[in-house]
Amino acid sequence: MKKLLIIFSLAVSVICHASPIFSGAAAVTSVDRTATFDGLTSFGIDLSTYSEDSLYVTVNGVSAQFANLFTPGDTRSTGYHYDSQGNFGYVSIRGTDGIDLTAVDFLLGDGVLGDNTLTLRWETYLNGGLTGSGTQNNLTKGQTVGWLDLAGFDELRVAGAPMIDPLPGFGNPQGIAIDDLRVQVVPEPATAGMLALSGLLIAAYRRIRKGYGC
Repeated sequence: MKKLLIIFSLAVSVICHASPIFSGAAAVTSVDRTATFDGLTSFGIDLSTYSEDSLYVTVNGVSAQFANLFTPGDTRSTGYHYDSQGNFGYVSIRGTDGIDLTAVDFLLGDGVLGDNTLTLRWETYLNGGLTGSGTQNNLTKGQTVGWLDLAGFDELRVAGAPMIDPLPGFGNPQGIAIDDLRVQVVPEPATAGMLALSGLLIAAYRRIRKGYGC
């Protein structure tokens, strides 16, 4: 029942587009795709065309690297993670098949050994058009960050820097690190539409019963 209610909410939101919501916590309620990066086994691999579980995790036209540990202060201490290691662009997260996403979250880290807090800049896109953006300050390395847009987006761009460089952004030096990436996709339109109609009929039926004192 909980999953049906979630999908019903997603269906209704297709009609009324909602702006992306950023949170310093998990946003995915049903994991459809994930990238742990644990299959990477050495430092210095070019990740500009990296993909895992039908997800592209790439950088904007430059090479990326990864390290085997998050920096001190992070909650994760073992395994490999995606580490942009400083570049003049951003990390792009999207499906290899162009699927629309409704939620994304990941464990946030810093790839340039800066302060224990980070500034994060982000943008979401749908069919090449910007649907949302923001700059989040004073995020703690090792916390989970998430995005939710019930209407869907097909690309998330993120760039980060330690607080010693308070102006991270696309085109500026940035060094975000990402681990345990999770993605939730938008339901198929036919399924979502049927669930939306069913939900409306159920609500109408309950109102009728209430009116007749049933």
